[in-house]
Amino acid sequence: MSNDDEIPSFRKSIHSHTKVTWTGSSLAVLLAILGLLLAMLNLIGVQPVLPPEFTPSPATFALAAALVLALTYLWAVYQAAREHYRGRLRLAEKLTPCLEICADLPMSTGTHQRIEVHNKAERTIRFSTKILSIEPSLARYDKIPNFLQIDDSDHPHHKEANIQGGGDALVNVIAWIGTETFPNAGTPAYALLIASPLIMNNPSAGAITLPTGHYKILVQAFPVDPQGPASEPREFYIVPQSDGHMLLSTTKPPHTLHTTEQPESQSQGQAKLCPSG
Repeated sequence: MSNDDEIPSFRKSIHSHTKVTWTGSSLAVLLAILGLLLAMLNLIGVQPVLPPEFTPSPATFALAAALVLALTYLWAVYQAAREHYRGRLRLAEKLTPCLEICADLPMSTGTHQRIEVHNKAERTIRFSTKILSIEPSLARYDKIPNFLQIDDSDHPHHKEANIQGGGDALVNVIAWIGTETFPNAGTPAYALLIASPLIMNNPSAGAITLPTGHYKILVQAFPVDPQGPASEPREFYIVPQSDGHMLLSTTKPPHTLHTTEQPESQSQGQAKLCPSG
């Protein structure tokens, strides 16, 4: 995308209104010719037959020609300025950071389950993604809101990455990390993937164990460079399956959210409200 395509020059804008400018110019030339003919007739002493109430002088025609020409090009300049301004607004809108968390989940590959962030702008944006809340909360981890791991991130904490204009990026949410040893030996073990400075040296760093249960999480994406408005928060659900595995889903399960890690007084109460974040 070039700026010339979005913001036409004044000359191009004026030329785009050729029909109007040619019509106005032709009318001005016609008035000038009529004024010249009238002046020549006056010089040779010939009076044209005109209505008594209409007695124009050559100067009247010249003034009318100049006025028509001036108004024609003033209108063309106004149109050019308006198109130039609108072009700048369109370009600014396309370059303004605008992120969206996709409603559909990408196909799960390997042990990781991810969400997808889309860059609606037409420029590269560096972004991060946060988990704003998890319901029910985790008794052994109280550092939410926190950053989620971004797939293929070049950031040492895996909390930032670039998305090309109109492109997408994957964000890791949960992963199958093996099997539990106690108290549910043999049950698939899952973890919430929080961005961590030790991920490169210790892949398990930032993997927050999720006891088997139903969860609701609220996720939001943020432009980092250039800065801009955050995306609309989007809800996802972590749903245990009959084979013991857990599935990241966009569909609210027909179950009451609960987890084996919650104290009894909390698990029987109402779900914690998501922070406005």
